[in-house]
Amino acid sequence: MERAFELHTEIKSNPTSPFLPVNTSKNDFKWNQVVALFLADLLGRSAEGLDAEQLKGYCEEHFRHLLDDPEQWRLLEEIYFRRDAIGKVAPELLLVAMQSQSSSTSDRRVADLLTSLRGCQEFSSGLSTPLNFIEQQILTVAQDCLTRSEPGAAFPPYLPFLAELFQRDLRFLATKPQVMLSLIQNFLELYSFLYISQLALNLNEWKSGEPQSKSLYFILENEKASTERSQIALHGYSALKEPFWRLFPTLAMLETLFPSNVAPVRLWELPALIGAEGAASPIAQRLGAFAADFADDRKLAAPRSRSSALDWVEELIELSVQQFGPGQSRQSANQRVDGDVHERLGGSFIHARGRAGRVLVLSQDAVLLLTNLAVGEHRRLRMQELLHEFRARGVYFDKQSEQALIEFFERIGNVERMSDSGDAVYVRKTI
Repeated sequence: MERAFELHTEIKSNPTSPFLPVNTSKNDFKWNQVVALFLADLLGRSAEGLDAEQLKGYCEEHFRHLLDDPEQWRLLEEIYFRRDAIGKVAPELLLVAMQSQSSSTSDRRVADLLTSLRGCQEFSSGLSTPLNFIEQQILTVAQDCLTRSEPGAAFPPYLPFLAELFQRDLRFLATKPQVMLSLIQNFLELYSFLYISQLALNLNEWKSGEPQSKSLYFILENEKASTERSQIALHGYSALKEPFWRLFPTLAMLETLFPSNVAPVRLWELPALIGAEGAASPIAQRLGAFAADFADDRKLAAPRSRSSALDWVEELIELSVQQFGPGQSRQSANQRVDGDVHERLGGSFIHARGRAGRVLVLSQDAVLLLTNLAVGEHRRLRMQELLHEFRARGVYFDKQSEQALIEFFERIGNVERMSDSGDAVYVRKTI
């Protein structure tokens, strides 16, 4: 059955795409709020308007009626309501602990993007944690205050390969709820950067079909960067600079042509949807006329003649990128998007290293998280199998980093070396 699509050729003021979690206005999202919204979607519950202080008040009232000595409440308060301890008990209580303030539109955009990676998979039934009597009472009080929550309208993930891995890794974490409570923010931050970097690398290759993991080289935080390491220099951060800049212009044009509120279309689907429509076809004629109108509206050079509908889409994307070029009035708008991609999504992973410039870096915590996710339900993986799992998620290492990785694993004691050969090195989970 052929999929229907609807082409729009109305000039708009660069609409925001659901596939990009930042836009040209305010991107003031806070990770604790993103986590709260993601958990709300996961659990189907919301703690909007309820924070830890209010929950503490409700629990105090509840326990003073249960305890023989009302002063014992002070001990419970010290154990469960100091230093965010309540968030380590159960997912619903973490939701309350995170929900310290109202969420913003920016928080919602990032959470919706992560929820799109989750897809339709249900995880809430597997998130229960073993609780003692006191903890069960606190959870019961909280559940009475939570409200039902429905996630926003679902849209298909732009990167199916990454969505599949995200779901697999989330299912693994869900089997260890206590671990999930402590790692969920790091998990979402890591996947947000993996998503935005792989989106950037795949976006310009939309004619090649469904996205795949693209080479992107990282180093470990304790390594020295060097311009002599060719893969780091050519396929590390430098490979992202132009693709990051093109993110918003490309997706804004896609949103203009195929509005997501009608039927979300991913750019890489167009060859199958439009096919080999020639220059004389109605759709090519519409796209060509729109390209001329768009160039005129944005005061750009007239577009070149194109021989097919897909080529006209390519021309429109280039016109969209040009409108944000040097000297154009919209340049600063895209600079804001580019800056927020770097700082807010990439801040933990993009580091400046002296003469080597900016490089992509994984902290020890990120390496351990990624390792545990990659090993998953297995007891252990061979080093080469582990590296394959890293690459599937968009994390590549050169030979020097691979050796540094083995040394790191040996220091923390989760490696079994059967011989000096890399094929005989096994890595275990740490959770």
